[in-house]
Amino acid sequence: MVVAAVQKICRGRISTAIARERDYFDNNAHRMNYAKARRRHLPIGSGPMESAIRRVINLRLKGAGIFWSEENAEAMIMLRAFYKAGRWDVLLTLATTPPTNTAKISTN
Repeated sequence: MVVAAVQKICRGRISTAIARERDYFDNNAHRMNYAKARRRHLPIGSGPMESAIRRVINLRLKGAGIFWSEENAEAMIMLRAFYKAGRWDVLLTLATTPPTNTAKISTN
């Protein structure tokens, strides 16, 4: 509905700016299904994500006297994500499976 409404006013000198905004909504509509997110009890704002980044990343990886290389910090974040998602067993399987067989393991 938003895209259709914006399309109606997308005329004249301001059409380029309006078209950019229209295209944003059109290209990201699949990310804006807030009713579905609410039914699934998922956060719909940026606040929870920003808070998680502050709590998990900044406080745990950026403490006083703590220095991480980017590669090691990303590895720690991945390990924590697997653990918190209850997927530690999947990570262990991936870690102990020869590289040629990793494509056969399902992480679903």
